[in-house]
Amino acid sequence: MPAVCTAAELLTLVAKLKIEDSYAKAAEALATLTEDKNDEAIRRRVADADATPKLCKVLEAFVEGIKLHADALREKEAKEARYDQARTFLKNATDAFDDAEEKKAKAGDFTEADEEAEKKKGGSSSYNPLELAKEKKEEYFKAQRQKEFDSAQEAKTEAERLEKKALKERDNSIEHEEAMLNRRIYLEMAAASTLQVLINISRSKPNRLLIDQCGCVAPACRMLDMSLKREVFERSVMLLINCSTGPELLPVHQHILEAGGVPRLVEMLKLGPGQATAHRAIQVLSLISLNDGVKDAFRDTEGAFEALAAMLGAEQDGLYVKHAALCGNHLCEMNVPNKLAFMEHGCIPPMMALIKRGPTSPLTDIVVHTITSLAVGNELCDPVITNSGPLPYLVDLIANDLNPKLTLPAVTAVMHMAREDADAKQILSIAGVIPKLKALVNKDTLEEKQAAKVTEKAISGLSNLANNSVACQSALAQEGVLEVIKGMMEVVPPNTKMAQVCLAFAANFALKNPDTALAVKEADMLPLIAYHHLNGRALGTKESRAALIALGSVVNEIQESADFVGGMFSQILLHECLEGAPDGSISIPEGLKDEMTMFRKELGAELEKMRAKFRGKSSKMGLELDSAAANMMARVTGRKSIKTEVKEMEKAKRLAAQLAEAQALEEMTLLAGASINAGDFAPLARKAHDARKARVAKAARDAAMAVKAEEEAVEREEAEEHAAKEKEVLEAEEAREELRKAQADAAKSKAAALKEVSEAKAAKKDWEAAQKAVAAKRDHFERERLKAEKSIRDTRAKYTMESAALRKEVAALETALVGATPEAKDAIEAKWAASKDAALAVERKLLPDGDDDIKMYELQAAEFEAAKGGEIVASLEAVVAEKKAIYEKEQREADQAESVKTAALDQEQVAKLSAKKEIKEARVAELQASRSVKRITEKKARLAAGLSADSMLSERDKAQSACCVVM
Repeated sequence: MPAVCTAAELLTLVAKLKIEDSYAKAAEALATLTEDKNDEAIRRRVADADATPKLCKVLEAFVEGIKLHADALREKEAKEARYDQARTFLKNATDAFDDAEEKKAKAGDFTEADEEAEKKKGGSSSYNPLELAKEKKEEYFKAQRQKEFDSAQEAKTEAERLEKKALKERDNSIEHEEAMLNRRIYLEMAAASTLQVLINISRSKPNRLLIDQCGCVAPACRMLDMSLKREVFERSVMLLINCSTGPELLPVHQHILEAGGVPRLVEMLKLGPGQATAHRAIQVLSLISLNDGVKDAFRDTEGAFEALAAMLGAEQDGLYVKHAALCGNHLCEMNVPNKLAFMEHGCIPPMMALIKRGPTSPLTDIVVHTITSLAVGNELCDPVITNSGPLPYLVDLIANDLNPKLTLPAVTAVMHMAREDADAKQILSIAGVIPKLKALVNKDTLEEKQAAKVTEKAISGLSNLANNSVACQSALAQEGVLEVIKGMMEVVPPNTKMAQVCLAFAANFALKNPDTALAVKEADMLPLIAYHHLNGRALGTKESRAALIALGSVVNEIQESADFVGGMFSQILLHECLEGAPDGSISIPEGLKDEMTMFRKELGAELEKMRAKFRGKSSKMGLELDSAAANMMARVTGRKSIKTEVKEMEKAKRLAAQLAEAQALEEMTLLAGASINAGDFAPLARKAHDARKARVAKAARDAAMAVKAEEEAVEREEAEEHAAKEKEVLEAEEAREELRKAQADAAKSKAAALKEVSEAKAAKKDWEAAQKAVAAKRDHFERERLKAEKSIRDTRAKYTMESAALRKEVAALETALVGATPEAKDAIEAKWAASKDAALAVERKLLPDGDDDIKMYELQAAEFEAAKGGEIVASLEAVVAEKKAIYEKEQREADQAESVKTAALDQEQVAKLSAKKEIKEARVAELQASRSVKRITEKKARLAAGLSADSMLSERDKAQSACCVVM
């Protein structure tokens, strides 16, 4: 066939594809026509000539021929088996006929064995030899042998008929099988050429989908049978490679799966890395393995992952290794069972070893993506990956000048590997991943999509490194990563993925580590974190929850952080972040959770009203307690004890304080919403916090001044009541002047007399006490002097005894010296000299001024002797003289008072009758005064309990005013 043909010739070739006898020649001619790889036009013309559906019919005819030949082969085998059965039946029937014929010839001769055999047959006509005579028996056996002969003859005739029929059927099936085999061989040749045509035209991408739509993929998959001619199944693989290449050909992948192509491809794959067929099979699998069904079918095929591991670990290099790596990556994407199977069948180590080929190798890119595929949604493979040793090479790929495009995949893989495995964290840290990831975090590149994505993954990787790893947290702190993250948080927009990863880093960096939590606080990051929470608080965004967790991680470890958050952003936010934070050193007080829950439920509607006012820019900008305050103060009204009123007012104050916290949180939320970013929000939040503290301080001062004014008013009232009482008493005294004067004079005289007598007695006691003091002091000095003298005597006696003992020892040594040997003489002389010197030292202490202790005791004795007539005793004697003079004076005055007392008692007796009346009137005035005191005392008690001194209604009005929150 010429390389160039007319349209009519092409149509003639295509038309021949309709006739089975011309399949092979037409397909071979089309294969020759389309064999030029660079001739796109002829491939397009063949496709436009509607050749593809007819080529598909050829493949289907071959598949059908395979099936028909298989059916014919099975039928042939069945017919041969049936013929064998017929021959066996004929042989048995012939043997039975010969036996029956022999027995018929000897029918009159019968033996006891024949009789026994006849009796065993049984039945209605059972043989009974006792009832028959001998001649009867002979007739009986002749008749029986004739029946058996006739039956055997019929069976033999039937067996001969069946044998002839089975022979004919066998011969027909053999002829049919040979015909089907010849047809299959012819169609196999035609199919090989047809496959080549399809391969040629599939080099044009538009034709690939057309080939699939015409149904060529299914028969091609069924021809992936290595029992066929090699060129058939290999060309089928090549066709599938072409038709599966391209993102628009995803339907082809599904059709290969549905046609059962995956198990057949795996069987080819099992041939091993040394076979080209296996290379092509792994290429097809690498193209279609993104299909979820293909992933499951591959896993369900026995030995599939073992064959894949063999391809990955091939010693020889080749393109098939790349296809094997791609296939492994695709199989593990979003399929946890495949990940586990990939790990269990030993595919991870050879796959990870491919990363050692350097950053410029395409295999390295595949391995990096495979690490991510294995790690996503699965932590079981992490230790195996770590132990396979790719992590240092993975770190080296970050920001590698030889292949910058690998930075994002490498950072993504590091992010996943740094999640939980402690060994992976350690290896990554030692390999220097922290400074590399830090260098990728740049707040100036947020506008560039690709750079921002790299930054986001880098921060996520740093966050995963910090999670539950004190060593990595310390390394991150030393590298100064926190300052870089702070810079990002200042400019990153709220409620974005970038904000979420920054917040996650802050939470993990401070988690269960007081040192790093303190670093977060000292870096002044708490307002930045709070900004991101407040911006998404109303909608409950992921970023808002992440910020709440980050705040909880810090305040859980550092008390000062808890105080800061509670003071600036309200206790409500503090309690919420503590509820959502991991367990730490700070806990929510007992019962506070229930209280906060009840508070949120009760005030939900009121807060919504307040938010509505804020959104509408209401000029009032306030929140009133409406039903809550009204219901509470309704309980306060009425006569109740101070304790009950205090309890009710404490509830009102607590509610007001909680509402103030809610108002502070709402104010910060509005401020966060109005701020451009966290960096803009932080100074504004501090300014608002300072202003709020100033307002609270001013309110406290005003309240203190109000309380002071009320206390002064009560004191004035008390003074006025006291003045009124005094006035009434004075008027009563004027009315009873005479009686009171007499009683006063008598009482005064009695008092004066008693006073003077008491003073005289007291003065006498003082005089006597002073005398005793002088005598006691002199006795004390005397005792101390005697004690000092005794000490002197005791000391001298001790020294005298020591001297005598030493002198006695000297004398003994002198006696021992006489007649002593020369050797002992020196020792005795040394002891004699030492004892003599000691005796002289003791005797010198007995001399005047020879011993310091004796000298000290002598000085003490002299001092105490002089003290007996010294200044102390003299001053005491002067006091005695003074007390004596006072006593004599008081005694004279007491005598005079006694005389006055006697006269006054006489006058008092005369005035007793008139005094009774005046006493009764005084009691009435006292009763009125006690009532006034009781009323004033009750007011003071109310003030002391924190209540108003006014009436209950005034108290209710004041409480309602205090519970009104005004911004």
